[in-house]
Amino acid sequence: EDVGRSLKGPISDGNLNMELPTAAQRANSFLAFDANGVPTAVVSGSSGAPTTITRQVFSGTGSQTAFTLASDPGALGNSAQVYIGGVYQQRSTYTIAGTTLTFSQAPVAGTDNIEFVNFLTSNIGSISADLVTYTPSGTGAVARSAASKFGDVVSVKDFGAVGDGVVDDTAAIQAAVNAATSVFLPAGSYLCNGIITLPSNRTVFGAGRGSTTIIRNGTNSASQGVLFCDSGSAGAFIDNITISDLSLDGQVVALGFSEFRHLVSLNGVRNAIIERVNFLGFRGDGLYVGSGIAGGQERHNVDVTVRDCLFDGINKDNRQGISIVDCAGLLIDGCEFTRTTRSTMPGAIDIETDGDAFAVIQDIRIVNNRIHDIGGNVGAIAVVLPAADTYTTPYRNFLISGNQITSCTSRGINYQIGIVGGVTELMHDQNVIICDNHIREASRSIAIFNGKGVTVRSNMFVRGASTNLIGFNTANDNLLDIKILDNQFIEEGRISGDGVTIFGGSRITLSGNTLKDCGTGTAANSDAINFNVGTSSYVTLTDNIIVTPSGKTLVAIQKEASHTFTPDTNVYRNNVNVSDLPNSFESEDNDTIERGFTPIVAGSTSAGTGTYTLQYGRWRRIGSMVFFRLKVAVSAGHTGTGSIRVTLPVPAVASANNEETAISAIATGVSSTGGHVALLNPGVSIGGAGAIEIKQTQTGTSAGVAIPAGAFTVNAAGYYRSTWGV
Repeated sequence: EDVGRSLKGPISDGNLNMELPTAAQRANSFLAFDANGVPTAVVSGSSGAPTTITRQVFSGTGSQTAFTLASDPGALGNSAQVYIGGVYQQRSTYTIAGTTLTFSQAPVAGTDNIEFVNFLTSNIGSISADLVTYTPSGTGAVARSAASKFGDVVSVKDFGAVGDGVVDDTAAIQAAVNAATSVFLPAGSYLCNGIITLPSNRTVFGAGRGSTTIIRNGTNSASQGVLFCDSGSAGAFIDNITISDLSLDGQVVALGFSEFRHLVSLNGVRNAIIERVNFLGFRGDGLYVGSGIAGGQERHNVDVTVRDCLFDGINKDNRQGISIVDCAGLLIDGCEFTRTTRSTMPGAIDIETDGDAFAVIQDIRIVNNRIHDIGGNVGAIAVVLPAADTYTTPYRNFLISGNQITSCTSRGINYQIGIVGGVTELMHDQNVIICDNHIREASRSIAIFNGKGVTVRSNMFVRGASTNLIGFNTANDNLLDIKILDNQFIEEGRISGDGVTIFGGSRITLSGNTLKDCGTGTAANSDAINFNVGTSSYVTLTDNIIVTPSGKTLVAIQKEASHTFTPDTNVYRNNVNVSDLPNSFESEDNDTIERGFTPIVAGSTSAGTGTYTLQYGRWRRIGSMVFFRLKVAVSAGHTGTGSIRVTLPVPAVASANNEETAISAIATGVSSTGGHVALLNPGVSIGGAGAIEIKQTQTGTSAGVAIPAGAFTVNAAGYYRSTWGV
C-alpha cells in the first residue's frame, strides 16, 4: 500500500476519529464532515439532507425538438431545469411527458449544448447543498454550489404552497418572493386571501397561463391588488419587476364588482414587465398603474411594458382592463381585451390621473392590440386628463397605433384634455398620433374633444353609430394644430349622426380622407362633414373624396348657423364631391367653391348712390389670385358723377406705379364710342374693396364711360392678384 497517497488527517487534528461510517450508513447518502470535522453520512431530516440529482446532456441538431430521457422523472419533473448553451429555459418553452423532453422550437445546433437537470429541492438543506457542486455544460462554465444554483429559481412549493385552489397560499408565495429573486409557480391554482408584496429585482413566473393560476379571494384589501408594489415615496422606485406565464382570477362572477379591488397594482415601479399573463374576471382593474392607494399619495412609474396579455372581464362588471394614473414610458403591445367594463366606467384602457398636479403622463404607446365587446361610457381606449395647464409636467407623446377595435358601447378612441380657458399658442404640443387603427361598430369611432398637436392618420372607421367628434361645444373644448389625414370613414353616423363633426379651433387640416355613405339618409343627420357650434380659422380641406353609392349622404359639407368660419384663412382644393352634394364650406382660397359678393356702382368724381335691380357677384381665390364675375343693373337716377366704377370682392395688390390691369367687361345703356374694357387700378377702392373702372375703347385712346341718367348694366369677369398673404 502507498500510504503517502492515502487520505490523512493532519497531526494538528489530534486524536480525531477519522473512521468512515459503516456501509449501511453510507448507502445512498452524501459523505460529509460534521461541525468537528469528523466523517459523517448525511441522512434525511438532518441539517444537510440527501438529494437525488439526475443530469443528462444532449447535442442539438438545429431541427430536433424531442429528446429521450434516461428515466421518467415523474413528480420530480416539476423541479427539473433545462439549459441551452448555459441559459435557463422557461417552462413554457418545453414539456416533459414520461421519458420525452419536447421543445416548442428546435434548440440550436451544438455539442452537448442541451442540459437536463432533475432534483428534489424539498429534501436538501442549506448545509448539504453547499457541499454539492454543479458545473453547467458549455465553454467557460464554472462550478457553483448546489445552494447557489438552486437559489437562481425557487418554487413556491419549496415554501409550502399547495396550489389546490382551497388552501390559502399567500404566506408561502410571499416567503418565496422574500427569499429569492426568481420565483416559480408550478402548475396549479393558488388561492390568495392576502396580498403578495413584490420588492425590487423580482421575477414571478408560472408554468404557462393555462396551467398556473393565482386566485384572488374577496378578503383581499382594496386597491393593493393580489400582486402589489409600492415604493413608499415620490423619489423611490421598486425596480426590475417581471410577471409572466400565469393567470390571475378575480372571481367577479362569484364576488361581484368592487371598483378598487385589482389583480395587479403597481405604484412607484421602474422597469416593470408583464407578459403572457391572463387577467380574468377582475372586480376592479386587471392592472392598475397608479400613484399609491390613498388620495394625494405621490408615486411615479417609469418604463412599464405590458405585452401579449389577455384581459377578459368575463361579464363586463368590472372597472378597466388597465388603468394608468401615472406613468412615463408605457407600452401596451399585442394584448387582447374583451368582455370588460361596466356601463358607468370608462373603458378597456383608461389613462386618467386623480387630478394631482404632480401626476406624470408621457410617452404612452398603445399598439397592435385586439379590443372587442367592450362596455363603458367613454372609450375602449380612453385618454381623459384634467386641466393640463395646472400640471407640473406636461402631458405629451401618445401613440395609439395598429389596434383592432370592434363592438364597443362607447367610443373606439377618446382623447380629451381638460384645459382651463381653452387651447392657446403658448401651450405645449401634446404630440398625439392615432394611426393605422381599424375601428368598427362603436358608438363613435373617434372623439378628439380638444388638444394641440393631434394627428389622426390612415385609420379605418366603419359603421359607427354616431358622428365622429373633432372638438366640442364648450369654451374649453377647442383645437389647435389638428391633422385628419388619409382616413376612411365608411358608413359612419349610420344611426344618429353625420360622418365627422368639427367644432371650434384653428389650423385644422382634413386631407386625403374618403367619406363614404356617411349619415342616416334623413335631412337632419346626413352630412359627410358638419361644422357645428364654434368659431374656426385656418381650416384646410384638400384631396378628400365624398361619395354616397347608397344615397345616405345628402350634404357634402354643412355649416350650421352656430358656426363661424374665417373664410380668408381657409383653403379648399382638389376635393372630389362625386354626387355634387350641397357644400356650404366658406373659403376664399379654393378651386371649386364660389363665394358671393354684392357689387356696388360709384362715380369716379363723386361716388353717389343708386337703386339696383340686380347685384350679382361670384368669386374664389387660389393662393393670392382672385377669379371673379359680376353683373350689376342700376335703375335710372344714380347720383354719382364721372366714370362708372364697380367694386370687386377683395382689394388688389398695389404696386409702385399702380399699373392698370385690363378686365373683360361690357356696359349697356351708356353713351360710348367703340367697345368696352374694365381697367383695375390697385390704387382705387370703394368701401375698402378693390374696384374696376369702365372704359370705352377708341383708336389710340381710352376714356371713361360716364354714369348715365337712365338705367344701365355692367357685366365683367376676370382675375387679379389680391392682397391676401402679401
